[in-house]
Amino acid sequence: MDGWRVTSSTLPGVAEKDFTLLNVIKALGPALTAEEGDHRSRGVELLSTVMEKCPPERLDKHSTHVLYTFYEQKLDDSDTVIPALHGLLTLVSLPTFASSDVVSLFQALVQHVNMKAHVQSTRYIVFRILDTLVAKHRDVLKGMGDEFLRKYVSIVEGEKDPRNLLMAFSIDRVVLIEWEVKSYIEDFFDVTFCYFPITFKPPPNDPYKISTDDLKAALRSCLSASPFFGTLAVPIFMEKLAATTAAVKQDVLQTMSICLPVYGPAVAQKFGNTIWDAVKIEIFQPIDSETEKAALEATSALVQTLSSTDEKSPSSLVTAIITECIEILKEPEKNKAQHAIKVLSALLRTTHPVRKTAYLAALTTLVKYLPQSMYMHQMTTLMPLFILGLDLPEVEMRANVIEALVTLASETDASEAGALAEHVSTVINALTKNALPDEMTSTRLRVAALKCLGVLPQAVSYERLHPYTSNVLRQLGRALDDRSRPVRKVAVDAREVW
Repeated sequence: MDGWRVTSSTLPGVAEKDFTLLNVIKALGPALTAEEGDHRSRGVELLSTVMEKCPPERLDKHSTHVLYTFYEQKLDDSDTVIPALHGLLTLVSLPTFASSDVVSLFQALVQHVNMKAHVQSTRYIVFRILDTLVAKHRDVLKGMGDEFLRKYVSIVEGEKDPRNLLMAFSIDRVVLIEWEVKSYIEDFFDVTFCYFPITFKPPPNDPYKISTDDLKAALRSCLSASPFFGTLAVPIFMEKLAATTAAVKQDVLQTMSICLPVYGPAVAQKFGNTIWDAVKIEIFQPIDSETEKAALEATSALVQTLSSTDEKSPSSLVTAIITECIEILKEPEKNKAQHAIKVLSALLRTTHPVRKTAYLAALTTLVKYLPQSMYMHQMTTLMPLFILGLDLPEVEMRANVIEALVTLASETDASEAGALAEHVSTVINALTKNALPDEMTSTRLRVAALKCLGVLPQAVSYERLHPYTSNVLRQLGRALDDRSRPVRKVAVDAREVW
């Protein structure tokens, strides 16, 4: 049959426009309509091979539609379904593929291609066709409404091959974001969370180079694609976090860090206590440093999500976390104290500024109760928060912050005061302002500010302080006229060291 020699003799001619596609189809005619299944299969395969090599500009809209109609019919033929899928993959990638054919193609795939009956390579072609349709004809598919969502789930359900899953997860994410999925969220939950956590280990010398991390990242992009997953997902996270292996714990914690902000404050509030009770075990009793780090990041994500509302006061859970950490810090000699510092640092790094007053209260407690050696390595993170506290509208809170700075500066010498020295200009300006008798009404605040000015020379080098000496002495002179005797006394002491 001459049709069997079409590929080798005709491909160069098709590319160079020596032959038309119509000539090729005519030559393949007997093979395309043969009674023998293997002949039909080979005929369609040859046509699809020619199609793949054919320059796109050789096919106008009419030719593309005619070929599509042919291939769609071949999906109903068990002998030609695989080569027909190859041809359809080429067609849907063409700019001439009509939007009017999108719905019928999708329906044909669902009706005629039993994914569970085909090998990985065939299923992969179906996923590539779907991916192209979603990318190029999304609005048409969205116009199908619930029918698309229902049938799409039936296609992806049960996939196991990692190559196909990477493609499926990519499509899942787009559908979850772009479609109205609320009514079908349990179906999407079933076909995505069934893979969590990823346990895939690539075989040695894997030619496809698919890593465990590739699959984890792709799956997380799905699990974090819709806020409607929240109430279904958190119980699964809690169940999996109870696993004994560090790898699974880290995967769960890292996934939660990505998902919680998407699931939103309502979910965080509903499950917040449960999440914190589970996560804090991985902080205060960590099995390794990486798991502890992941748990701290999950805590930050939880707090950030709780803080994403318009309310200016911290949530009750955040307040409870702070209180718990403060109680732990009252016994600094115990092992948990160091972990409590890390929790507070995590809160302070991620919280919206309007809520930081509560966390600054915890920070001042930290300095008050702990030996300096336990928190000095955190000072690069903590010092900007002290600076923020110097401008708080609450006078008593400002006094707490300055008193904590007094403690900090008193226990620091100039050789190790890097974080404080870096902000010395801002600190001095704030302290002199808070020390002024004509602007402040709190004796406690003025005393604290003057005490802090008095200890700065021992904590910050002369070279750093010298440019501010004249201004500080001038402001201290004003404090000597303060109506309060305790204020005047600390002003005298401060003036002596400047």
